[in-house]
Amino acid sequence: MHSYIEENRDWLSSRYYIRFGEDPLRLDLHKNPLNEYRTEYLDNFCLIFYFSKVQNDVYIVPVSELDDIFTEDNLWPEVGENFEIGRQRWKFKIEDDILTVLRKRGSNKKSTRLDISGSHNNFELLGPGAHAWAPFPPQEERVSVLTRNNVLFI
Repeated sequence: MHSYIEENRDWLSSRYYIRFGEDPLRLDLHKNPLNEYRTEYLDNFCLIFYFSKVQNDVYIVPVSELDDIFTEDNLWPEVGENFEIGRQRWKFKIEDDILTVLRKRGSNKKSTRLDISGSHNNFELLGPGAHAWAPFPPQEERVSVLTRNNVLFI
């Protein structure tokens, strides 16, 4: 048996930002890929966090629910010789269906928490097809269809 996300990751990743983590207490999300998805899909996509390649243990969260959590003041700079200069990410954990964004060292603000229990194994957010959840497909997949009065994108 395989997890749905693992089996379909290739086509899902063209539409959804996917992160795999063996330990839900040590997760990260990179700023640049998130911004690329936002450029293409605005807030009409989900973040997918999955923790097993052999069974379904996944959180599928609409990015619009996380705008107040993944903020600039929560970004961690990458450090070390193997990282790009200027690359940034958010560090967080998921424990008991609560997503907690970890604050940078030295910050005197509390960590931000969000209940995402409704997102656990909620495959309905992906819809019956690759683009069913979104109101419009990716830019390169839009096809013009002429009708009597309008041009529609399908």
